[in-house]
Amino acid sequence: MTEGDTLIYYFIGRFARKTGLILFEFNLLNTMRLFILLIALTFITACSGEPRLDTSSPERMQASTEALRNSLPEDERDAFDEDFMLVAMEKADLGALLLQLFLGDFSDDEVPEELFRQLPEELNGLSAADIREQAVELREQQRQRQLAQVLQEIEELEDKLRHAEQMRASLAAVEVSRSRFFKHDDGFSTRPIIELTVKNNTEHAISRAYFRGTYQTPGRAVPWLTDTFNYQISGGLEPGETQSWSLAPNVFGDWGRLEVRDDAVFTVETIRIDGPDGEPVYDARGLDEFEERRLRRLREQLENLE
Repeated sequence: MTEGDTLIYYFIGRFARKTGLILFEFNLLNTMRLFILLIALTFITACSGEPRLDTSSPERMQASTEALRNSLPEDERDAFDEDFMLVAMEKADLGALLLQLFLGDFSDDEVPEELFRQLPEELNGLSAADIREQAVELREQQRQRQLAQVLQEIEELEDKLRHAEQMRASLAAVEVSRSRFFKHDDGFSTRPIIELTVKNNTEHAISRAYFRGTYQTPGRAVPWLTDTFNYQISGGLEPGETQSWSLAPNVFGDWGRLEVRDDAVFTVETIRIDGPDGEPVYDARGLDEFEERRLRRLREQLENLE
């Protein structure tokens, strides 16, 4: 194994540990091609005086790699590796080169030369200080892009919450005047039953209504169950009309597994109604569980980015 080969394997280990990159094992040849591509990006050269990058040939880059790294204090070399990888990957068209490697557009012997053609001329002649300066600028640009994206997503989710609050006020006109949960034993099986009495005080005919039911013991902070259900209304529910329904949830679902308790109360709120065309008239469902978690995480990220 030559000194150059030893250096290549050294950087393979450094890059894999720093990035956690997972390489797809198409086969041994393709894996080595990807290694060669990624490692070649870390090659630098020392010119007369202060060591600088020299992308003029593979030989010069490889010959000067150790010289430039050794010119830095040991406690700065890890940061330099990260800075250089960031700058090189930002400027080089790695996507096109990876695709060419995968498609086999050139042989293993052609990889280094092809890589150098992909590296922009502006990398040539950079010093360690230049690389650090560019890396700081790139990280700030990344932070600004991430901040803009986080703010945009937060605004969209909060808009959805505000819209749900507005719809909830309108849905108060769909009055659930009676709600009961119990289980019926017909001698063969025990089935969950939800009984509702609903009055439509809106100006819209309702073809389907959606509800959120909560089964909770007063004084307990956590309900026994909170879940949604809906009902397709045969003939609809006209404005000013009141109907009573007996619904049978899935016996194998959450309502079927729920234990009936003598100290629990079943409350129901309307969260959406559809008109005669099947389209939502009012929808106050707000955020689902994933969106609620996402909003919390985004708010945490915002604190770190600002």
